[in-house]
Amino acid sequence: MGQLTGVRFQGVRARTSRPLLLASLGMAVSLALVASGARAADNQGVAPPPGAVLLAQAAPDQNAQGNPGPGTGGAAQTPAAGATATQGGGTVSEVVVTGSRIERSTFNTPNPVTVLNSQDIQNLGITNVGAVLGQLPQNSNFFAANNVGLGNFNVGAQLANLRGLNPFFGTRTLTLVDTERFVEQATGGGVDVTLIPSMLVARTEVVTGGASAVYGSDAVAGVVNIILDKKLQGFKGQADYGQTYHHDGGDPHVSIAYGTDLGERAHIIAGAEFENSEDIGICSQVRSWCSSNYGLFTNTLYNGSKPPPGAPGPTIPPNGLPHYIIGPNATYANQSQTGVLTPCVAFVGVCIHAGPQWIFNSAGTAATPYDPGKFADGAGVFGFSQGAGATGVGAYDGTTIKPSVKRYTGLVDLEYKITDSLSSFLQFDYARSESVNPVANGAIGPIALEVNPAVFVPLSSQINAGNPYLPSQFQPGGANALTPAGALLGYNMNGIYPARNVTHNHVERLTGGLSGDITSTWNWDAYFEYGQNYNAQALYHNVVGSYLQFALDAVKDPVSGNIVCAATLPGPAFNPAAAGCSPLNLFGSSNATPAGLAYAFRTLYEFSTLKQYVLSGNVHGDLFGGWGAGPIKIALGLEARRDTADVTHDLPDQPWYSAYFLSYGL
Repeated sequence: MGQLTGVRFQGVRARTSRPLLLASLGMAVSLALVASGARAADNQGVAPPPGAVLLAQAAPDQNAQGNPGPGTGGAAQTPAAGATATQGGGTVSEVVVTGSRIERSTFNTPNPVTVLNSQDIQNLGITNVGAVLGQLPQNSNFFAANNVGLGNFNVGAQLANLRGLNPFFGTRTLTLVDTERFVEQATGGGVDVTLIPSMLVARTEVVTGGASAVYGSDAVAGVVNIILDKKLQGFKGQADYGQTYHHDGGDPHVSIAYGTDLGERAHIIAGAEFENSEDIGICSQVRSWCSSNYGLFTNTLYNGSKPPPGAPGPTIPPNGLPHYIIGPNATYANQSQTGVLTPCVAFVGVCIHAGPQWIFNSAGTAATPYDPGKFADGAGVFGFSQGAGATGVGAYDGTTIKPSVKRYTGLVDLEYKITDSLSSFLQFDYARSESVNPVANGAIGPIALEVNPAVFVPLSSQINAGNPYLPSQFQPGGANALTPAGALLGYNMNGIYPARNVTHNHVERLTGGLSGDITSTWNWDAYFEYGQNYNAQALYHNVVGSYLQFALDAVKDPVSGNIVCAATLPGPAFNPAAAGCSPLNLFGSSNATPAGLAYAFRTLYEFSTLKQYVLSGNVHGDLFGGWGAGPIKIALGLEARRDTADVTHDLPDQPWYSAYFLSYGL
């Protein structure tokens, strides 16, 4: 019968509230079964929590050949470097236990562990750790280096998102490097896994079951653990270049790694990586499969419509279509790149519309009736109508396929055996990245938001009836003269002033520790970590809602005869907040002045400095001899961790910050 004679833990972690310094001591119980004659799997993976108590006994052989179980997803199952076993029932000298407290084979484990090792990564042709995550069905690539997400936040980063449970500005997936926490690169707690040199990665482990019970609320969805190859000997490198079949999206990549012994007691590994991934342009322009502009439509008449009790109005029967419809020819509702005018017969906080809507010609000198298509009243702010024709702005007419990402990473790890019973390590990480989304989704102009048939809410889109920029047909006495209630304007800015997002990221991390033997059955380890991440995000040409409305409300100055903003003239429209306003003509495709655009559209900034401090210690060993199947073992851990975040938005220089239509928050 086999006997378990040692259990080694690779770090202990706890969840703390930022920026509170918290020390925790706890105990938990679980069983680890080690088969007679089985190969012990290398489990330097997800570590147990502080104070975990583990009971380990030998058990009948369940996988004597060390074969991977069916839950491994085909990943290689290799024996642990520090574990030995004999075919005839020898002794297992050491087992490294993961946070799920199981052997690496997932055949007999309560929580499935998915493992991709370095050979799997090489076979798949993957060039960075982020791409490894992209191969896992458990992970939802909402924020990924090869897509733009919503185009404006954490562009170029790859954040683990197991089961798709991450909130928009946060994470429910814990990301570890060698079972140790890594300073976050996003204010919501996410770690950009592309900042780890890929040539130093031995494997990536993923646990999705029960991780929150082990690690706390930041592991509700699970844990991703990136294991480094600390035993690397010699040099290895990779240089590659890839691009799409359409000859765009070029991606040169170079990665190197080196490891060697320094005498008899020390070993060092070092790795560096560079990647310069080019952007891919607007989808409908560079890919034929985007030109059909498929989108999701909201059918508000799926159940018909009735006026409120006692109110006039027709009763409309159900139209026989489902509530939500996916189909082609999706265009942003009630807007175009030359402008869509929605006249109001009355304005009572909302625009009551009757008659046709109008679309301006490119010169802005005349307008023709506009066909809004179907489902416009259910589109919402960012939704679509169907069938507005060539005059509309398609669902993929303002969406880039991929941002550009330039990335530099480096890591050095030194292991030193001070004595036969005392070992140490010191590790330094450095990474820098710059990501650019050339056409972000922030190119938002004035919006006429249809909330019910013929009922529109103005979002910085009111046009007064005497606006001097209006063509003569809408002026008093014209064929289509506006009522005193004026009109609303819908305009898509991508053609004249597209938004652009630039994100810079800079990471430095230092960690080190000691481990040793107390007796032949008792061991200890301790480590510290300090990490700092600096992140700067900028969204250029982001609309300031109040300024846009000031600029659109143009009138003639009765004294000078010049066209000015009404809010700058004495009278009922005067507003001191409009000082410096420059009027804006958005009728047509080329009448907006640089001064008017620069006034209404500004640059949104966010500067974040995130720091993490960790001090952790663990003691583990045999509690007593057990009942014949092996000793009963115990592990105690104590950890203190402090996370701080210093986030600013250039508020002293941007008193209009709260009026941005899109914001990084406060």
